Amino acid sequence: MRTINENVGAATFTRLQPEMFTDAVELDPQEIAVSTADRRLTFAEVDSWSDRVADALIALGAGPDAHVVMALSPSIESFVAIWAVSKTGARLASVDPSDLYAPVGKVLSDPRITVGVTTRAQRRLVPDSINWLVLETGFEALGGEALQAA
Repeated sequence: MRTINENVGAATFTRLQPEMFTDAVELDPQEIAVSTADRRLTFAEVDSWSDRVADALIALGAGPDAHVVMALSPSIESFVAIWAVSKTGARLASVDPSDLYAPVGKVLSDPRITVGVTTRAQRRLVPDSINWLVLETGFEALGGEALQAA
């Protein structure tokens, strides 16, 4: 991975998270951005998927004054969701609904959180009081069925 933030003399230029990711996409779009044992996505693929997720979250009310919860176990989908939420400008809270010891109920009952992102497998574990964007597993499924409000 190449360095995105550079020290110039004594000054350090700080970039916002979405800007750093855009720089990485422009630098080498075919570089692997994230991988698991059986899947991997390039920066270009993550950028495309996170743009679609960000657009869907904005349609549900995400934005600079909003709080969005990510109810996902660590996965490629959670990586994409982090970038998507950062692109909306919303504040991100993250919970793993399958973690029995996590304070899931406390986070999900926060009245400031009105929008969330999860997967179909984890949707049954989260409350209906939040407008959920449900991600299908797999970048390959992005024909429009990959995102749905629930």
